[in-house]
Order: sequence, then C-alpha cells, then structure tokens
Amino acid sequence: MVIYMINNTIIGQYYPSESILHKIDPRIKIVFTMLFSSLIFFVKNLSNYILLGLFIFSLIKISKIPIKFILKGIKSTIFFITLTSILNIFFTNGTTLIKYKFITITYEGLYYCALIIIRMFFLMITTSLLTLCTLPTSITDGIEGLLLPLKKFKFPVHEFAMMITIAIRFIPTISEEIEKIIKAQSSRGVDFETKNLIKKLKYAMSILVPLLANSFRRADELAIAMECRCYRGDENRSKFKKLKLKRIDLYACFTIIAFICFVLIFKNYKMVKI
Repeated sequence: MVIYMINNTIIGQYYPSESILHKIDPRIKIVFTMLFSSLIFFVKNLSNYILLGLFIFSLIKISKIPIKFILKGIKSTIFFITLTSILNIFFTNGTTLIKYKFITITYEGLYYCALIIIRMFFLMITTSLLTLCTLPTSITDGIEGLLLPLKKFKFPVHEFAMMITIAIRFIPTISEEIEKIIKAQSSRGVDFETKNLIKKLKYAMSILVPLLANSFRRADELAIAMECRCYRGDENRSKFKKLKLKRIDLYACFTIIAFICFVLIFKNYKMVKI
C-alpha cells in the first residue's frame, strides 16, 4: 500500500501539453487556485458542489490531461482523507441516528464527514492541476510577479518564490527516493505490510533515516549546482522571458470571475444540503 501511494503522487509533476490551460499566465492560475480553494470551503450545499465538480471536470478536459492519470494520483490520498473524515462521525454532536454502547453516530457527523471528503477531493484536483499545467520556472515567475509590491518593504520576493518552487518540485523527487528505499529495505527482508503497529513504527525509521540523509545530500548538490551557474538570487538578475497578460488571460479572468460570482449568488438560494 505504501509503495502504491508513492508511485501515484502527482503533486509537483508537470504534464506537457499544448492545451489552453497550459498557455494561461501562471499568475492567473495561481490566483485562481487560491480563490477556487477558498470557494470550495465557502459553499455548503449539494447544488454548489455539483457546479464546482462540473467546472473542475471542464478544466480537466480543457487541460487535455487524462482523467485516469489525475484520479490515479488522487486515489493514493483517499485513505488519509477518509480516515480524517470518519473521525467527525464519532466526535460531532447533534441528532443521534445510531447509538451503540459508547459509539454515537449523528446526522451532523455524517454530513460533515461527506463535506470534508468532497472538499479535500476537489482541493487535491485543483492544486494538482496547477502543477500539472505549469512549469516549475513559470510557477516561480508567477509567485514573484504577484509578490512584486513587497519589494518596496525589502521582502526577498525572488528567493521566497524560488524556495516554494523547489519545495513543490522536490515532492515527486522525494517520492521516488522513498520508493527506492522501500524496495531496498524489502530486499533485505523488511516486511512493510505487517499489521504489528510496533514493527511498523520500527520499519518507518528504516525509511526516515536514509531519506533525511539523501534529502540533505540532494539539497547540497542543488546548492553547489546553483553556485556553479553563478546564481546570486535577485541581485542584478534579468529575465529571458517576461510575463505579459495576453487576450487568452483576460478571457480566463472573465470566466473565473463570472463563475465565482455565479456560485456566490447561487449560494443565497435555499438548496437541499448534502
């Protein structure tokens, strides 16, 4: 199960394509991801979530990324999302539906459990689309462009953007590293599928220690490589390609704003809740 989850990590990966979504300015995509993520946690009824689901499905089709590829990556997190959500069933007070000894299941608990699952599922797809449709260098330029006004307050905008981009880019790299460690330890007789909790914790250390060592080694190699290329942060740094808003970006902005306004207006009507 552990190897399966690692093999299907898509956050931080880039999927090359010639879709419209890939061509949109990274600043627009970053702002949209933030707004859409907030919108996911703002709405609370079934009709709104159907609208959000249809919009996300439309984005996937526009991006020309296979739906199976995205769902395969999301599938690896279903266990943790479900486990976190189920806790709300037993620890939420409200109208009792089932009561057995010390276990009490309420209507509100089931409602919030379903709500968390849907929200986390949509959130994972939205954030994954950002990295799948945007090059790491474009994400850096986008974050830097959005935070540019902070330069007046001597905030290290470029360094901050670079740090976030490297962190995102290292997610699939670390996943590959964990996979190699697990396979190496399994060949030495370590049973990661054991049901013994104490043994699981013990075996986890056999992954964590070499992972930390390899991560520090990779970070050191990356720092040396950047120094060899005379990287000095934002000091006297020019850009080969400057971000400029195009007509397609304006269309994207209009579509996003129109959809968000529509959902917010639609939210005021009385809908059947989940």
